[in-house]
Amino acid sequence: MSTEFNFEKLGTDLQNRLGDIGEHVEEMQTLLGSKVARSDVDEMFARITEEVVGVTKEVGEARVANDADKLAREDATEALESRIDELDTKLSRSNAAGETDVLKEEHRVASHAFMRDDNPGLAKEFMARQEFQAIATRALSEGVATAGGFLVTPEQTDEIVKNTVSVDPIMKYARVVTLENSNEYRFSRRSAGPTGYWVGEESDATASQSVYNLVSIPIHIVGVNTPATTSLLQDVSYMENELTKDAGEAIGYTLGVAFLEGDGNGKPEGIISTSDVDLVAGNDTSTWLLEAVDFYSLLSGNGDDGTGLLPRYQNSSTFLMNATVLGKAMKLEDDNGGFIWQRNLKEGPPVMLAGRPYDISQSMDNDAVDGNKPLMLGDFREGYRIVRRKDVWILRDPFSSSPNVVFKWYARYGGKVAQSEAIKILEIT
Repeated sequence: MSTEFNFEKLGTDLQNRLGDIGEHVEEMQTLLGSKVARSDVDEMFARITEEVVGVTKEVGEARVANDADKLAREDATEALESRIDELDTKLSRSNAAGETDVLKEEHRVASHAFMRDDNPGLAKEFMARQEFQAIATRALSEGVATAGGFLVTPEQTDEIVKNTVSVDPIMKYARVVTLENSNEYRFSRRSAGPTGYWVGEESDATASQSVYNLVSIPIHIVGVNTPATTSLLQDVSYMENELTKDAGEAIGYTLGVAFLEGDGNGKPEGIISTSDVDLVAGNDTSTWLLEAVDFYSLLSGNGDDGTGLLPRYQNSSTFLMNATVLGKAMKLEDDNGGFIWQRNLKEGPPVMLAGRPYDISQSMDNDAVDGNKPLMLGDFREGYRIVRRKDVWILRDPFSSSPNVVFKWYARYGGKVAQSEAIKILEIT
């Protein structure tokens, strides 16, 4: 690295030193004109000589430093020009081979970036040259495709954001029976019991007996059929797993609706569709809203007429309704001015409706139309029976629809009301 001298400061110092030498000479002339000792004259002469030698030395060092710095600059400039000529030659050869001027310009930018990062001294001289200042303002950028942007690839995860699928919760509350090797489930239900009579000492009681019915729940097949190309399955490693998850979600939704509304024809018999469950009449729809009394009607009946849910089932019962009806129910007040939607301060569900837990079943009706059934209360474990085969079948068919691979998922389920008195449904009249 060359040493740079401040020649203006050096000139000022030399002028001051020469002034000092002049004063010493005048003093020596004064001494020679007077009668002084020879030693004093010699001492003055030595002092002047020392000052002259010092000035001469500094001037010589300044000249050497200036020459060395100039030589270093000339060498750096010569090396830079040689490097630039070499790059121009290579770029010219590339351009002659068919490369575009844009590519040549990008090579110039890359070369400048290299010199700027690794050779600060050369970069300074490079920037000083006017013909390269335009190049210096450019840089490789991911915002421009031809300037390296296409080299920046986006990162995609395996996560798939999905819309919510509301599955009706009947299966969560009902009793589920799993079969190993049958397509039908049967059980006996007592519809009436014997009657007791008071009898006299010599008389006999009137004969009576229990009445039993055989209830049969057939198993039906619910399936999902999804084709996918072989290329998609090869290129997306997790696609088959995602298809299976989606199929399970679709089967769950279809089953939930059937357990509520199924007509029993090739599918389960739903709670609302069957005629076995008693309907409790709701209030007049002129207000187009449910009233608090409707909830209590399912618990105790209208005016204590016995049409509500029997006490045996009340402690295990749950209200079912859709989210719209729940929003209205949360605003209803009882006869004492208290909201029927309450926070539970005891052990159990955190919030209650009319003293009972509730759940959302989006397949249920709204309350704005006469004849709708917007509200249900029941002990569903006692009231509804679900039967299923244990396994879900998965078939992978790569032949019938080539080049697609057809995925088929099958589940076998049945459902039916087992005890009608354990469930009550509110019907708007």
